[in-house]
Amino acid sequence: MFRKSLCNLVCFFFLLAGVGLSQDNSGRISGTVTDNSGAVVPGAKIVVNDLDEESVSAAVAAIQDAGGRAAGAVGDVSKSLDVRNALAVASDTFGGLDILYNNAGIGRGGFFADQSFEDVMAVVNTNFVSVLIGIHEGIKYLKATPVVV
Repeated sequence: MFRKSLCNLVCFFFLLAGVGLSQDNSGRISGTVTDNSGAVVPGAKIVVNDLDEESVSAAVAAIQDAGGRAAGAVGDVSKSLDVRNALAVASDTFGGLDILYNNAGIGRGGFFADQSFEDVMAVVNTNFVSVLIGIHEGIKYLKATPVVV
């Protein structure tokens, strides 16, 4: 159960768990947010985070066009300050955080030995370090959220 049957969700890199998004042939994005039982959560509010401002704006607009409530935060999930900013957007805009879907990932392709050290570290920082940052920063907001059971 979520506070007042609503959920505030920070989504990193527009990869959403419990958020079923689909895109039709016209490019329109629609979707739903579900709780851990699979039930649709009415009134869910989403903060979309990405490196690219255009992508954030497009995702927020698509969610709003579909009748949802959304805000955006441009930032790099491998940077603590950017993660704190995204979490602050959720708190300031929607009054708290109920779910942190801490999922971002990149790949550089090709054989590991053929990749530059910078590419390897970009993958490690995005796919692993960002998870630790999200947990470390997000738990502060999650602990402050009253939960209705």
